Amino acid sequence: MSETEKQKQSQDLLEQLSEKMKLLSEYQSKLNQAKTGLEKYQSLQHETTSEKLKSITKEQHQSENIQVEISDVKLLKPVSSLLHGYYLDRPKQGEIFHQHTIKLVGWVVSKNSPAVEVEIINNGQVVQTASIKKKRPDVAKVYPQVAHAKTSGFATEIQLISLPQESELTLQVILKDKSRVPFGSLKLHSKYHKSIGVIYEESKHLEAKKPHNKYSQVSNVPLDSEVEIISIHVPKTAGTTFRDLLIQVYGKEKVFNDYKKQPVSEVLLEIESQNIRAIHGHFKVQKYDDYFLEAKRIIWLREPIKRLISNYWHQITHFQNRKITQNEVELEKKNFLNWANRNELRNYQSSYFIEKNIEDFWFVGITEFLEEDLKELQIMLGWQQLEITYQNQHKYSKVYQYLVKTFLSDGELIEEIKFINSKDIKLYEMALTLREKRIKTKINRVSGGT
Repeated sequence: MSETEKQKQSQDLLEQLSEKMKLLSEYQSKLNQAKTGLEKYQSLQHETTSEKLKSITKEQHQSENIQVEISDVKLLKPVSSLLHGYYLDRPKQGEIFHQHTIKLVGWVVSKNSPAVEVEIINNGQVVQTASIKKKRPDVAKVYPQVAHAKTSGFATEIQLISLPQESELTLQVILKDKSRVPFGSLKLHSKYHKSIGVIYEESKHLEAKKPHNKYSQVSNVPLDSEVEIISIHVPKTAGTTFRDLLIQVYGKEKVFNDYKKQPVSEVLLEIESQNIRAIHGHFKVQKYDDYFLEAKRIIWLREPIKRLISNYWHQITHFQNRKITQNEVELEKKNFLNWANRNELRNYQSSYFIEKNIEDFWFVGITEFLEEDLKELQIMLGWQQLEITYQNQHKYSKVYQYLVKTFLSDGELIEEIKFINSKDIKLYEMALTLREKRIKTKINRVSGGT
């Protein structure tokens, strides 16, 4: 390529680059204009929103403190020939919501055509829908022959802002074949609270007068149920013995054994359908927090060190199937300490009290005073004379008693166990204090004292 051709090619490239730079400058200018326009629009929107916020009326402000009561809940009977059954977990009659929405939770099991959606209707208009697709293993157990029973659940929050203060909502299910089947209705009554200051002052006054028991307060989820007792079984606190007493009182078929760590949603239907009277098992305090509000919460606690030793012995003799002789007890101390140091075993009794206080229980029994406390509980509940049968007594009891004595006499070992279980020690002391107060109250009542 000659020198002249090279110069011409370079000139062409420069001209092309110049054109592209010119275009880029135009694009940048348009982009800046668009950015300026967007900023003006956002500013205008902000001003408009601010003006709207300023114009909120007093009545609208008070609606922040709305109270919605579910005055009536009806499920249609008999069940339609197109459906196997249906149920509403929430809301329940008498339930109160302090917000502009109410929770609707339940299930529908159809026969031939699967149920796909629930319509919520007010004055002939559909105000909301809820898809039927949530997993309901509890329902599947009741209808094992129906494949879609596994996903028969629905849940939604019904918006109330556009509804009148007195409203009736009709619930109907839409089937896959487009059939519509009404199955229930809700009646709502909405009202506004007084001003926040008045509410606060009145709530302080009422709080001072009522007993300190969270389970006596109104909750969002009462269940119509016959459950009278909710008993939490902390391992090695005579829980099996207490369960047998519950069976004596209510019958085996009316005591629900909650030992499988199932979510509450999976057991509610079984509890309700079988008219269970007592729930007993290894579960955390808060599991049934929102359910069975009239039921009496009961728990048994034990001196932490002795409970831990008892639990250890149960582990090695029952689960590991080991047989220890008295000559081996001294050597077992190190194994016990290593086992007790596991995170999941430290302060084990306290782990049942997540976000709860011991005062929240209707009755706290002490294992060391088992017979005395059972007699007191029997009188409080109006139970007939019961036969106490001690269950889960340890294998090789003579060696076990020797092991307990040996471990407890080792001051260094016990101090270390106390240190890693300080919360349990404090909890047990609180339980003893509660028991003393209960006994003094009973003595004063009998003697006519104050």
